[in-house]
Amino acid sequence: MSVDREARQKEILKTVRERGSVRVTELCTSYGASEATIRRDLDELEAAGVVKRKHGGAVAVKQPTPEQAVMQRVEEDAPEKHAIAAQAASMVRDGDTIFLGSGSTTLFMVPFLEDLNITVITNSLAIINRLVEFEKCKTVVVGGVLRVSELSIIGHISVRTLEDLRADKVFIGVEAIHLEHGLTNSYLEETMTDRAIVEISSQIIMLADHSKFDRVRAAVWGPLALMKMLITDWNTAAETIQRLRGLGVEVVVAQPLGEKG
Repeated sequence: MSVDREARQKEILKTVRERGSVRVTELCTSYGASEATIRRDLDELEAAGVVKRKHGGAVAVKQPTPEQAVMQRVEEDAPEKHAIAAQAASMVRDGDTIFLGSGSTTLFMVPFLEDLNITVITNSLAIINRLVEFEKCKTVVVGGVLRVSELSIIGHISVRTLEDLRADKVFIGVEAIHLEHGLTNSYLEETMTDRAIVEISSQIIMLADHSKFDRVRAAVWGPLALMKMLITDWNTAAETIQRLRGLGVEVVVAQPLGEKG
């Protein structure tokens, strides 16, 4: 997804939430875009579960729980997550079978994968919705219990399903990284599912923007050694990156899109 398209969709979503509903013709005038472009934007926002299409426009979707939802987090640190996602997607090759975990940064990876002949295994409803139009992509859906706020499929059924799956690469996020306390998440059942996810491949690529560091949550996921490779952004502290590399973690620092480094 281009930066302009991403920015426009973000503004459209903001408008829908503020007003409750919008019309295609109004958005065309506001953004100087064609009706086809605006309809495509609204279709993608509907696929992400944040608006509902209606004739001639769209209406806001009420957030199901007070917990911060994955689609709300897409709006936070978007340039950093976009850059991390682009760096991660550059590692995917034709013919790969990859796992994409639930989360806002992995969601940013999806547009970069559109032209690849790949198999994607995922437990993210938001990612599934975006992959349905990718003709070259085979999607394998992990079953289980839907965690509505995160649009993730988790639990015992998910763990059992994952036992029968293998991937060339796993791309997954984490809620909190601490140099002393390791990797932690807030929700125990999701953490148990994540532990099963990292067992399906020998190549685990962790995606974490700078906001995820020096934080500790209630559920222990695993030690820092679980991260064979970490992709982060340019705002992560240099000392943190140096210490992680000293622990044997391969750290890749994504640069702002359009810049070299």
